[in-house]
Amino acid sequence: MADDIPPGFRVVSTPNAPPASPIGPFPGMIAQGNIDLNARPIVKNPDGSYSTVRSMSFENDGGQEVLVPTVSPDGKIMSDQQSMELYGRTGQNLGKFDNPAHADMYAEALHKAQDQHYAAQTQPAAGDDLPPGFSVVKQPQAEQGIGQPEGVPTYSPPGVEGYDPKTGEVQKYSGPGSAAMGAANATTFGFGDELASYLASTFSGVPRDQVLSEMRGDASQARADNPKSYVAGEVGGGLAQAAATGGAGFGLNAAKTGAGLGGVALGGAADGAIQGALNGAGNADGDFMDRLRGLLTGGTIGAAVGGAAPYVTSAAGSLVRRIISPFASSPEREAAVNLLAQEGVPVTAGQRTGSNTLRYAESELGGQKAANAAEQTAEAFTDAAMRKAGGSGRATPDNMLALRDSLGQEFEAISNRNTLTADPQLGNEIGATLNRYDKLLEAQQKPIINGLADDIVKRLQANGGTLPGAEYQVIRSDLSRASASTGNPTLAAAFRGLRDALDGAMDRSISPADAAKWAELRGQYGNMKVLQRAATGGGEESGLGIISPAQLRVAAASGNREGFATGASDFTDLAKAGQAVLTKLPNSGTAARSAIRNGIPLSAGLGGVVAGIPGMIAGMAVPRLAGRALMSGPGQAYLGNQVAAGATDPVTNAVLAVMARQGAISPLIAGPAQDR
Repeated sequence: MADDIPPGFRVVSTPNAPPASPIGPFPGMIAQGNIDLNARPIVKNPDGSYSTVRSMSFENDGGQEVLVPTVSPDGKIMSDQQSMELYGRTGQNLGKFDNPAHADMYAEALHKAQDQHYAAQTQPAAGDDLPPGFSVVKQPQAEQGIGQPEGVPTYSPPGVEGYDPKTGEVQKYSGPGSAAMGAANATTFGFGDELASYLASTFSGVPRDQVLSEMRGDASQARADNPKSYVAGEVGGGLAQAAATGGAGFGLNAAKTGAGLGGVALGGAADGAIQGALNGAGNADGDFMDRLRGLLTGGTIGAAVGGAAPYVTSAAGSLVRRIISPFASSPEREAAVNLLAQEGVPVTAGQRTGSNTLRYAESELGGQKAANAAEQTAEAFTDAAMRKAGGSGRATPDNMLALRDSLGQEFEAISNRNTLTADPQLGNEIGATLNRYDKLLEAQQKPIINGLADDIVKRLQANGGTLPGAEYQVIRSDLSRASASTGNPTLAAAFRGLRDALDGAMDRSISPADAAKWAELRGQYGNMKVLQRAATGGGEESGLGIISPAQLRVAAASGNREGFATGASDFTDLAKAGQAVLTKLPNSGTAARSAIRNGIPLSAGLGGVVAGIPGMIAGMAVPRLAGRALMSGPGQAYLGNQVAAGATDPVTNAVLAVMARQGAISPLIAGPAQDR
């Protein structure tokens, strides 16, 4: 009859036909077949009977017994060898079993079901030679290059999801389904199917051994359908275990008690041995000895993985941190960099990290960009210092003069609208100055100080214990000039003593409305005096109005070392941060600088050797291109970033090791058991 069917058509049964396959479950079935039994080719035998699923079985490379039809898709009887070759090309089969006996049992049941399904064929209908319950439908032809003979109909089971025409296999499980099966196996240490089989057998009435066999077959099918998803599920299940327990175990406890990497590794090995032994026993499906072998094998694998995990995660963490932050800085240097950033002082990646190699590379390869960056940093540092005195920009003579005049005008304005009021503290401080320097001054100098003190007292008495602000300002300026003009330090200190006593009294007399501004001007004036000393240093930069961190430090500490050291000076933090980060490197005589300088002609020479003059030109361009990349915004951001700098906390390392161990053990041990 098959010879009368036009090419491109096939015979299918109608819904009224009896079932084409036996009703399961079936002992020993690992995977269901992927052939549509409702649409089999019908072969008319010489004796007048019909054949649809004549079958045979053979053992595949995985140790499974594969049942295949001996009727080809185009309706011809095949030899056993031809049937196996067709399976090799298309993957089409009637089912996979754990042994030949179970395959034969299913084949017999299938034969009977097919007999009933196609029984009407023994009584052909008049006209089209087809038995009742069957019809002819168009069959798509096979695509070329998919492993099937040309002209052989492409098998596409109606309503079967997951069918792959290239392999002829039907996927029972989707990716998420396979992942869920893997996760379930990992989280139960391989004992999940056994525990569930008792419950399923109780409710279904099916023998537990048969239920367990089907469950294990389902697990194998899930792994075979989507191996990557299944393994991902196992890894996820292991990680879920670690998360649920908080990583508890000997390894983490060792880290929490301060043990080193070796102690954490020993604890991890113990944890891994326990977990591995459970997985090995749970995934062994045989007798007691098989489980014992699984327990020992799993324990050995688990101990090895658990012991290695702390070292692997520590090394991997260090590598990742080095990749993310290639030049790690110290916490102290980072604090200095942050302070400079707050003051508006930009730094290069080399300055931020303190890497001399990187700093030399910036200097030698950065070209004009590096020079511009250095100048910008120097200007910004000077501007930050100037702002502490109420100024801005470079410390040029014109700028410093303008700053002094500005502060003087503000002092004069506030003084003119305020009056100094004498109080007991003023008298005490003037008296203390006279008593102190009466013993230190020379005989001819004592009348000078005493006369100035008497003049101050008389002026106060003449004004009823007060002193107009303008008059205070004149007396103060005279005392300051006298202190600056004498070469005798003791006499200069005596002048300052009287001036400071007046300043204190004026500070206490200033109106509340002017008090804050007055205090600010006092601080700014003192800072201006520091800047005047710093700006008088030697060198080209000083001539250009640049104040270096070293100059600022010396000027700020001059005459007040204790105040600078204890942070009482407004310049302490800025000067120290500048010296820590911005100190220049030696211009020559260092291995790092020499290596970079020598590399420039070397690249040109190598280019010339390889490709002559064009190669030499290209070689000369390499350092310039490297310098541009080095000084570019992205390059500086990457080289200077400290996102992953510093060592990871030991407890964090231990937790990461637990996660790695939990995620690795289940796939390593459960995989071979599932694939046996």
